[in-house]
Amino acid sequence: MPRWLKLYEGLGINLKILTIKIRYFTQLFLSYILLLLVATIGISLFTLSFAKDYVENQAIQNLSYQLTYIEHLMQYSNETEALATIRERREVEHDDARLTVIDPQGHVLFDSEQDPHGMDNHIRRPEVELAIQKTMGWAIRYSDTIQKSLVYVAKQSSNGTIYRLAVPIDYLRHELGSLKKKIGAYTVAIFLFCLLLTFLMSHWIASPLNWALQSLRKIKHRQFDELNPKPSFVKEINNVNESLMDVSKNIDAFIQKISKEKEKKDVILNNMINGLIVLDVNMDIILMNKSAFVLFFNLNQTNLTIQLSHYPDVFSFAQDLMNNIDIEPIEIEHANGRTILISGSIYSEGKEPRGILTAQDITKLKRLESTRQNFVANVSHELKTPITFIKSMFETLIASREKNIEISLDLVKKGVVHTDRLTQIIDDLLQLSKLETTGGEIEKTAIDLNEVIQIVVQDCLYQAQKKSISLISKNDETIVHANENLLEQALKNLVENAIKYSAENTQILILVHQSEDKIDIQVIDQGPGIPEQHIGKLFQRFYRVDTARSREMGGTGLGLAIVKHIAQSHGGQASVESIIGKGSIFTISLPK
Repeated sequence: MPRWLKLYEGLGINLKILTIKIRYFTQLFLSYILLLLVATIGISLFTLSFAKDYVENQAIQNLSYQLTYIEHLMQYSNETEALATIRERREVEHDDARLTVIDPQGHVLFDSEQDPHGMDNHIRRPEVELAIQKTMGWAIRYSDTIQKSLVYVAKQSSNGTIYRLAVPIDYLRHELGSLKKKIGAYTVAIFLFCLLLTFLMSHWIASPLNWALQSLRKIKHRQFDELNPKPSFVKEINNVNESLMDVSKNIDAFIQKISKEKEKKDVILNNMINGLIVLDVNMDIILMNKSAFVLFFNLNQTNLTIQLSHYPDVFSFAQDLMNNIDIEPIEIEHANGRTILISGSIYSEGKEPRGILTAQDITKLKRLESTRQNFVANVSHELKTPITFIKSMFETLIASREKNIEISLDLVKKGVVHTDRLTQIIDDLLQLSKLETTGGEIEKTAIDLNEVIQIVVQDCLYQAQKKSISLISKNDETIVHANENLLEQALKNLVENAIKYSAENTQILILVHQSEDKIDIQVIDQGPGIPEQHIGKLFQRFYRVDTARSREMGGTGLGLAIVKHIAQSHGGQASVESIIGKGSIFTISLPK
């Protein structure tokens, strides 16, 4: 660092504060003014010097002409008359010129201002010496005789006599002063004109730069539509302006491309189901999507800075990841009941590695796994009873055959019943599997709902008559878009359940209600009713309110689950309302 900079810093002077920011136009204009002043002063001084020399030369030349006239006058006329003529002329013309006549030895023969007898010898006067040497001589000096500064011009005639004229220096100063005024006036006029021209030229030169600066500001603020090229008479400036326009267009296109890419990235990140967090080497979060707030931290989206260290489980996992420890994904149980699976990886961006944490909500997977385990357990349990009985029956048959014991017909009939129950369970499971795999992709047609209800009533009539139960259905023609076979099966399951759990000599109503956007099919029984704690689980697989009684009646525990899936495959839903001791209302709601 230079010593003068150290000196400024030692004195506590901030050089940035001392920096003066001047506009380019102002700098250019001031530079031109400085050059103009220097040129004007220089030209003025030169002109004044020239004017001074000119005035002196003019005065000397004028006096030389007068001396020539005097010389001729003295040669061709009487000396006394000539001098008289000269005096008269001086008086008429108010001539202040001093005439002195000097002989070749330097003695003053005549002087228009002083007595020649009292004057010194003039042979050593500068103008006289020059006149003797070159015929004509001049000098500007102070006169001791009359105590004034004079301009002297001397001329030696052919006979050796020297004629000398002198005028006061004030005469030259007057002439020079008059000339100085004219020069000053012209100089000021020319300076003002040049100043105006300089201002216009500075503006003209600085204007393209100002346009370029304004254009850069507009580019900075992405105001590309407001850019307009400014033509100039200078080819290079036009090239700069055109290049700037091309650069702005390229920047605009690049920014639009980057913005689209960023928007696309943001849309992708923020619409990801999984949470994503990117970490730097300091364990600071540099990027995260919307899902990360909920899945990692169980928070709503916030503008506050989230510190990963406030969440020990995630922070410890991230530390191990950034330390290149081979770790397995971890599961985190949130207070909201969700189970989150967190995994991680590392990638390098430049010289610094970046950590990527992903969070996946596996609550449904856990629930499905639990459901699958329960389903397998329930299926195993449901299949175990008929299979065990059938096995026991066959073992009994084998033993009876070996001992020639006659087998009871009731045993064989019970075996047939259990075989039918086993077949029904398998059929229901296949039906559920088919409904779940096809989802909402079922074939629908326009069907008369009342005809479907009548078919179901006819199919269930024998079973109802055995318990003296009346099946009542009085509905108008109602057209619905549905799969006839599936809808028939769902209604049949509901009616059969109603018959099973209703007491003898009761009624079962099958009613249809229409609203603006849906059709409700209700099966109303007069059974014992369903306790409230069982309502929410009633449509689950193998769920029974009374397990022993359901098995006794031959139910598989899958009928209502099939009803629910059939309703959902039509875009509707199944529901139940019940009052203990009065009965239940099962409803299938279908969209119009």
